[in-house]
Amino acid sequence: MQTNATITIDCSRPGEHTVNPYLFGHFVEDIRDHMEAMLAFPLRDMDFESEKTGESAVSGSWFPFTNGRNTQYALEAPALRHSGRAQRIRIMSDDEAYAGIAQNAALKGR
Repeated sequence: MQTNATITIDCSRPGEHTVNPYLFGHFVEDIRDHMEAMLAFPLRDMDFESEKTGESAVSGSWFPFTNGRNTQYALEAPALRHSGRAQRIRIMSDDEAYAGIAQNAALKGR
């Protein structure tokens, strides 16, 4: 049986724990077949280097996550001396809309 999970992040209440800033500070050469096994996190295309897919201007493995009809997505040009781009998300109304980007990920529970 397959079930879908929802994760909600409340940024208005910071937690008491801190994350070591060097946790993800490593360099891994992209060698395709072994890349997913070497990374400690399941996100793909974290630098938004892939071209947009489908109708929305969202990079590669990402997809738009919004409840608003007036949300605009765009890929920004790379910063100077950087290959990755930024994902712009703009909500064009002030109702109770939310917007972001998401990826599908497999999570294994105990």
